[in-house]
Order: sequence, then C-alpha cells, then structure tokens
Amino acid sequence: MSLARYALVVASILVASLTILGLALRGRLEGPAQGAVLFGAALAAVNTLSAHALLCWSRGRPLRSFMIAVLGGMAGRMVVVLGFLMIAMMAWGLPTLPLIASLMGYFAVFQALEFASLRGAQASAVEAQ
Repeated sequence: MSLARYALVVASILVASLTILGLALRGRLEGPAQGAVLFGAALAAVNTLSAHALLCWSRGRPLRSFMIAVLGGMAGRMVVVLGFLMIAMMAWGLPTLPLIASLMGYFAVFQALEFASLRGAQASAVEAQ
C-alpha cells in the first residue's frame, strides 16, 4: 500500500472514530481531557505514518537496509513519542489518563492496520513471482 493511500486510511479511521467517540462522550470530557484525547490520537497517527514511510522506503532494498529502517525507526519513534508524551503531560498539563488511553487505543488499532498492510504486501510479492 502506498504511503498516500495508507495516510488516507489512517485519516479516515481518525475522523470516523473521533466523531463516534465525541458523540458518545458528549459532555463527559472537559476541555483539557478532550485535548489529551486528540493529542494522543494525533501522536499515534504520526507514529504509524512514520513507520509506514520507513517501510515504503525500505521496499526493494537489501535486507540490511530494511532491518536498519525498521529497527532503527522503531527505536527512534519510541524516543520521539516518549518525548512528546513528557512535554504534553509536564509542560502543557494534559491529563494523563485520557492521553495514555487515547495513545494506546489508537496505537493498537494502527498496529493491526500495519500488520494487515504488511500481510497484503507479502501476498502481492508472492503473486508477482
């Protein structure tokens, strides 16, 4: 799946789920908690788009390049996500529970999407041979 198509799928998931979540929790979340949920969702989206961009870059390259991109990218993304979490909680004062719940929930959804995308890419590569 191309990066543009993947980004469209991620954006669609975000818009649909945040709309449903917003309707379901109407009046139950205050401003800072709403901001925390949105920030967690956005951070998870940027994380998965970064992972997919590295995957797209590594296609057709030697295994060594693939492993460096995937493993190095994973370590780098973990540091960046942790840094933004610390900033969000300590400097911006976003509530911890909604922020972490949103980040982890969307991370799980996007992880499943990444696995499905990888499985589809592997199937296409096998069929092409």
